[in-house]
Amino acid sequence: MKKPNILAIDDEDSVRISLTETFSDIYNIIPASSDREAYEILGREDIDVVLLDLRLPLLDIGVKTFKEIHRKRPDLNIIIVTAVEAEGKEKLREYASEIFAYVVKPWNIEEIHKVINQALADREKGLSDEDAHYQLQGIYKKEIRKKKGTLSKQKTILAIDDELSTIQSLEMILENMGGYNLIKAFDGNEGLNKYKEYKNKIDYVFVDYSMNGMNGLEFIEKFRELNNKIPVYLMTGLIPPDDFPKLVADKGGNNIIPKPFSIEIIKETLEI
Repeated sequence: MKKPNILAIDDEDSVRISLTETFSDIYNIIPASSDREAYEILGREDIDVVLLDLRLPLLDIGVKTFKEIHRKRPDLNIIIVTAVEAEGKEKLREYASEIFAYVVKPWNIEEIHKVINQALADREKGLSDEDAHYQLQGIYKKEIRKKKGTLSKQKTILAIDDELSTIQSLEMILENMGGYNLIKAFDGNEGLNKYKEYKNKIDYVFVDYSMNGMNGLEFIEKFRELNNKIPVYLMTGLIPPDDFPKLVADKGGNNIIPKPFSIEIIKETLEI
């Protein structure tokens, strides 16, 4: 499966390294430390989305870089990453409708992940949201759509998260690994209903901690009233307090999965 190519333009080594390491299992991050390097990459690589820091290291260089990329590749969605949002918006006022999004530094991993996925989906114009989602991952609906009750005998994970980007990340990792089905739910109540629907087929449950409505711990408590054997893992992008693992265990959870997760973390969780 071909991963989307993300051109990340930033003159700070730490930022480029962080992006590359964080998203290596999901995207092909192609780093560039200068405007000149970015132009060279655009000339030889098939880029899907651009992340552009406006200070390279000067604001005017970043603005010039945006204008040049937009001139050469008006089809590309460009995400502006900056610590000077107001000043950047003023400098690029005439291009306001051409900028896909602004992400303010210091950025949050989940936020930038979500924006990249939105930019990728936006490229798939003319498709429904679901079609775009599967096409981005190189998966065709005819291969993965299954009627109720006809899931294969592979291991099956029920994943519950109100952030589509998290579900997409997990789906891509499992697709790369092979051997797993994914049942998706976007809140705790839907997760409980999905379990009741497929209870004889589910082998693992992954649930997000910070969901609207029923949070992850509340879900685990309710789920354990229905099943006390299936392993349940709590996903979180937060830095938990020292007593958090005990709290999760007391509710009936098996362990914590840090986000954003990698294929190594998922393999370790599933003991592959």
